[in-house]
Amino acid sequence: MSLGLKRNTSAYANWQDDPLTGEITQAIVFLPGGNSNAVFPVQALDSARGKISEGLTNQTVQKRGRETAPPIPSAIFRKVVQSLGLVEMTDELRLRINQDVVRWVVAHEVGHTLGLRHQFAGALGSTIEATELQDVIKTYAETGEVDSKKLPDSSVMDYTTVDYLSGAAIRLGQDALPYDIAAVRWGYFNEDWRSTDFGLFCSDEDADTSTLVDCKRFQGPGPQIEARIGNWKTELQYFYLTLAREFQDFRSPSFGGEGKPPEEVPVSVTSVVEYYSNLLQSSVSMLTPDPDFVETYRSFKFVTDYNADEYLAKVLEYQDTHLRNAGGWAALFDSVIRVTQTGGSKAMPLTKDLQVNFESYISSENYKKGKTMYGREYEFTDDDINYLVEFSQKFFPMFEEQLFSSFKAKLLGTFFADIDPQTLTTKKTQLSADN
Repeated sequence: MSLGLKRNTSAYANWQDDPLTGEITQAIVFLPGGNSNAVFPVQALDSARGKISEGLTNQTVQKRGRETAPPIPSAIFRKVVQSLGLVEMTDELRLRINQDVVRWVVAHEVGHTLGLRHQFAGALGSTIEATELQDVIKTYAETGEVDSKKLPDSSVMDYTTVDYLSGAAIRLGQDALPYDIAAVRWGYFNEDWRSTDFGLFCSDEDADTSTLVDCKRFQGPGPQIEARIGNWKTELQYFYLTLAREFQDFRSPSFGGEGKPPEEVPVSVTSVVEYYSNLLQSSVSMLTPDPDFVETYRSFKFVTDYNADEYLAKVLEYQDTHLRNAGGWAALFDSVIRVTQTGGSKAMPLTKDLQVNFESYISSENYKKGKTMYGREYEFTDDDINYLVEFSQKFFPMFEEQLFSSFKAKLLGTFFADIDPQTLTTKKTQLSADN
């Protein structure tokens, strides 16, 4: 393995094989010093050769005939932060996540040198239920431990939102993941592939060109109907934390000079609403009659086996099973309904709930001074906090109004996209009247 000084490049692996036999004769893994796969900007390797990046990058990866691990985009970092929920970041946790990400990256690249391809169905083989993911991550954050029976993935050759959990399993000396064991046994120990359980599989060509909706890079663990509904609920529940921490990030000196005061932070209600509406649509779109899932698609091994009616029945059964596991339609639309609940309801309207939590969070002493989730120091003045309270009282009412309108538009566009214009107009009128 080689550690380098070059910044803002991705980890990658090169190998040389025998052109006659296919045998890999030598290989090397490169882990650049500015490895952008690290999630947080701290020094995870105590070496001048191995600094972890000081910020996230979104540069395009150039393969140049080799397998590369792309930089983790800021959207994935947000998922890491949101998955922690109310757990506050410490230097110890920040360092642990960095080091566990590096462990996963190295294992991923070593896998390539052994001939393993990307395995983007690995997340589907997770043994972590969507309803327990938060508890698994909280345990990791507080103790550094992960249960060996709660696998975040079936392979290190995947890219997921919780790859640091796979890195933690390596740190703790746990067994290799099931797909990787099966692939190496088949490839190196001559096990009969017909009796080997590889589980579900899909790779780059599927993620890039196929209609398989659950064969994507950076998925959450588990069946994606459950994972996306769980992610939708979690992200919206902790939006107030995401927003508050955004102001911390801009207040830190890394954004130039002394950092930006809250009134100079660009917060767009429209952009925020669009982001959460797209998350809702992503969940709902998997419940229409159109999606192809890896499990249902792979159940027909040969073209001659395909039967359209049987295939549709399998898709509907798959959707019904995982929607029920996720809590049914109520779990998906609870947040949508709560957006506009008024007086007399049992629960506070969601947006009012978010506003109360936001103002409580920014008023705490721990919020006013400290380190951002990235590890940069910041400090707010009393005037800054007063401004944030005023901002909250203006922002959240606008957020509520635009959010529900956008939700309705996304749902109409998803479920009624193929209906003729006259019927669609009637449906829209009925929906507006009902709400």
